[in-house]
Amino acid sequence: MLQASVLARSIAALRAKQRTGRLTVDADSSRTFVYLREGHIVFAEEGTQGETLGRLLVRQKLLSQEQYLTVLSKMTDALVSNEQIRFGETAVELGYLSEQQVRSALVDQVRWKVVRCFMREAPTWSFVDGESLLDDVPELLMTLEGLFFDAAQWFEREQNFECGLEKVLGRYVFLEPGSRMPFAYALSLDDAFTGALAMFDGQRTTSELLQRSPVAGFPMEAVLTTLAVLQPACFLEQRLAPKFDPARSPATAARAPAAVAPAPAAAPIPARPAIPVAIAPPIDRARVSQVFQRISEQPRARVAQEAHFREPKSDQERRLLAEQAYQHGRKQLDAGRFELALPHLRRAVELEPDGKEYRLVVDFAEQRDRLTTDTVASTRLRRAAVEILRTDPNFAYGFYVAGYLQFAGGDYPAAKRYLLRSLSLDPTLTDAERYLRLCELRMAPKQSH
Repeated sequence: MLQASVLARSIAALRAKQRTGRLTVDADSSRTFVYLREGHIVFAEEGTQGETLGRLLVRQKLLSQEQYLTVLSKMTDALVSNEQIRFGETAVELGYLSEQQVRSALVDQVRWKVVRCFMREAPTWSFVDGESLLDDVPELLMTLEGLFFDAAQWFEREQNFECGLEKVLGRYVFLEPGSRMPFAYALSLDDAFTGALAMFDGQRTTSELLQRSPVAGFPMEAVLTTLAVLQPACFLEQRLAPKFDPARSPATAARAPAAVAPAPAAAPIPARPAIPVAIAPPIDRARVSQVFQRISEQPRARVAQEAHFREPKSDQERRLLAEQAYQHGRKQLDAGRFELALPHLRRAVELEPDGKEYRLVVDFAEQRDRLTTDTVASTRLRRAAVEILRTDPNFAYGFYVAGYLQFAGGDYPAAKRYLLRSLSLDPTLTDAERYLRLCELRMAPKQSH
């Protein structure tokens, strides 16, 4: 994680010099373009499937999966006729979203692409000046401090220490009273947390501040890591002499917001209603088998006729077709129709061979039946899942795969953690819900008779 702090300081240096242009960040077989206007980050693009705007909108429940597929289809059709249209514009045109909803989601998407640059191992980067590089780029103002703070909240404690927190443990933290509100704004801290910055008065060391939080839920470790990386002058060797601080006056304290209570625990996932089973009369099994075979062959025959099986005419169309194929495959996979899912999933991998996410899902679908007995395949797939989740912690199905593999290996506590994360990102994953319940049953203490 040391490279994360070096990257952040490099961007801070570009900001100090008010550079305008494009920063290219390479890591984990992916490339991200980060656009700067006078040193301020305004946009980001990522070459892999990563956190697409459509997926973000689906996760936020602003789009259904069917609507997502409709938008993808319209975009690919437009590309064939050389009409360049963006996902958000298409969704607005179809009446699925408002322009404000699209813009808000776009900001979230761009933020996450930059945050992920800080979270990747061994990134390399280069910067090219040029006003023209920002042509046709939507500019969304965001702060470097806020972006790094978002990343620091995902880091493990060891990673925060590597970024520079360890070097300032014995030092006194002082943030000028006039700088506290701008800093809180840059980090997008809640109002209830803003008053906690009054503790950065030069009277307490970093270690003391880490031991006790002034407000319930205050992300002290991430805040201090952000200061250590981007504002190291805030850490003093000697205790600062006490002086009057308006932020600590009785009048200010009287107006300070009360500490917020911890958020209530998430509601338990409701059990699915039992499906009544009717008793059928005796049937001709041979005839049913023939009919079933004929019916099952029909959708398989239609698979090759799907639009995403055509040959792409550009890299952009290829990426869109790959995502379209993947979403069709996921739809079949979620319904338990593995045989029908595989042609779509394999097509996604064919179009995007470097798409680690696509590869993980197709490998899981192909090998699922033997993962409980083939320890080599299970271990390899589990490592692949963990590797992807390290750089994309919003990949719900990846958490499900990791949870399933831990369950198959008998590590039920680890499986439960992964499955809970999967369901928190995508509550519609019924398989994750089922295996979570199985985990809880396996972990329940056996009652003595």
